[in-house]
Amino acid sequence: MFFLPLYAMNVMGKSATEAGLLTTFSGIFGLFLGPFIGRAIAKCGSAKPVLLASFVGNIMLHIILIFVLGPSLPIIALYAIMLLRSLTNVFNTVGQSTGLSVHIEPEKIPYTNSLVQLMNQFGPNLAIAIFTVILMSGPIEQNINTAFSVSIVAGALSIPITLMIRKNAQTKDSVE
Repeated sequence: MFFLPLYAMNVMGKSATEAGLLTTFSGIFGLFLGPFIGRAIAKCGSAKPVLLASFVGNIMLHIILIFVLGPSLPIIALYAIMLLRSLTNVFNTVGQSTGLSVHIEPEKIPYTNSLVQLMNQFGPNLAIAIFTVILMSGPIEQNINTAFSVSIVAGALSIPITLMIRKNAQTKDSVE
């Protein structure tokens, strides 16, 4: 969804400030909910529900955008969508980081954490490259639904992988 400000400016005719606020709204809930979600994962002993909620939420938001995004959509509607995206972002980020402490044996956490961090760098960079090619291969208003469709497929592919996550009995007992 990083390209929505570009869409807002170039297709919807919004100002740089209005478009830039989209990015701001996409992080709001993370400021407040991260610690609570982390604690809930620790109590539950699994990051699986939070990660699944993130993927399903993102898929739903992209489907909504495919049907409602257009030049006449009020910017306030995009702000609301980005606020919801903020929820899926915090679920994903906290799920990945806290999930390590409840799913991985303590002695493997440093190694596993480095792999997660590597993928957190590689994945978004690859996504930016793919979406840039998609969006810039023609008018953005014609190609944006293709980009959303690719995001939906990527999210859908993440679900079966997440379903394979198992609880770690060793760390479950140590969670208060």
